[in-house]
Amino acid sequence: MLDVALFKRIIDEASATLARVDFFNYGKAFLHKRAIEMCEYIKHRYPHIYLYTSANGLAFNEARARSLVHTDIDEVTFSLDGAIPQNYLKYRRRGDLKAALRNLATMIDEQQRAGRDVPFLNWRYILFRWND
Repeated sequence: MLDVALFKRIIDEASATLARVDFFNYGKAFLHKRAIEMCEYIKHRYPHIYLYTSANGLAFNEARARSLVHTDIDEVTFSLDGAIPQNYLKYRRRGDLKAALRNLATMIDEQQRAGRDVPFLNWRYILFRWND
């Protein structure tokens, strides 16, 4: 896992030239136990940076989903890859569509409860014959 001090140093050094940070890569960024703290660091220290992430929603629980809303992250994409469990499981092996949707709904609820405009929340899936 990326050391948080190193992460902060990289963000600090690059912040003047950064317009956007995509907080993900190969793997699941939110499996890092301090991922929400890292998002919060970017947005609270450098509010001019557009912060985007994409996640499958499974690394959240209710508390983490609610906390992410308050980091001021600009956009969160949930990669759900299906609208019904049978289709979802063809792509997301060992996934849990209900849990992912529950976490998305929790973020929407927290956003509305707090009267926040951000993050922009969206749902994306890869189109296959079985989920078209």
